[in-house]
Amino acid sequence: MDNTELEKIYEESYRAVYWTAMSLLKDEDEAQDIVQETYVALISSYSSIRDKDKVYGWLKKTAANKCLNRLTRTKTVNTGDEFLEAVEALPEDFLPDSIVESDEMRKIIMDIIDNSLSEDIRTTLVLYYFDEMSTKEIASALGIPQGTVLWRLSFAKKKIKQEVEKYEKDNNDKLYAMAVIPFLTKLFTAEADNVPMRPMPASLIPESASSVGSAAKKISASSSSKVVAKKGMSALAKNVLIGVAALVVASVVIVAIVRHINVEDPHYVAHTTVLNDDQVSGDYWLMIR
Repeated sequence: MDNTELEKIYEESYRAVYWTAMSLLKDEDEAQDIVQETYVALISSYSSIRDKDKVYGWLKKTAANKCLNRLTRTKTVNTGDEFLEAVEALPEDFLPDSIVESDEMRKIIMDIIDNSLSEDIRTTLVLYYFDEMSTKEIASALGIPQGTVLWRLSFAKKKIKQEVEKYEKDNNDKLYAMAVIPFLTKLFTAEADNVPMRPMPASLIPESASSVGSAAKKISASSSSKVVAKKGMSALAKNVLIGVAALVVASVVIVAIVRHINVEDPHYVAHTTVLNDDQVSGDYWLMIR
């Protein structure tokens, strides 16, 4: 993968990768970490992806799995609110396209999803409708039965429909109607499309087409820069001390030689001139007789 190809993929997929991470983690710093890790994984794995047309989906699933790995380290999957009662089967197109096309209406539905569904159910919706994970893949990633995944999806659609109808009644504003495409997929996609674009970090750009691992090295290098700096300073201090010690030794040797010459060789005399207070205190020189 060359830099041009990487930049193109990044520009086409950044919003989707970021929205996945932010939707699942709900933390800006952690979401950006996941984005970085996802593209580093792409750089190192790109040659093994057989169907390059599926890179977009591969990135979303990779980001989702990385998010789930983080979540499992900080929480336990909660199924206490899930009784798996029989749920009415609803078609995928249970809300109209017009809602997705309106920022205001879309916000209403997103608020319903955020406020009326548990975090586990909402996560399942994002993984299935936006990240294109199968119910089997979701079950494996979350460590729950596949039947639970299916129940969550059905329950979520039923709950959203109920809340939409309640909203219509309370606000005298008709939202519910039938459409021709999976509504939630289009809803989440529209939300992701509104994510502000960020430039690709320089740390992700490989030094050459052959060095696909250089991005990962740059990222790891940034985390160890302080250690390297400390080592560099230690080495410099050591060299300075060695140089000072060598200078002192050399000075002692020279003084010893001069004294030896003054005492042993009658052709040399050490002469000292005492100067006034306004002058330098002493001047040593050698005179040939």
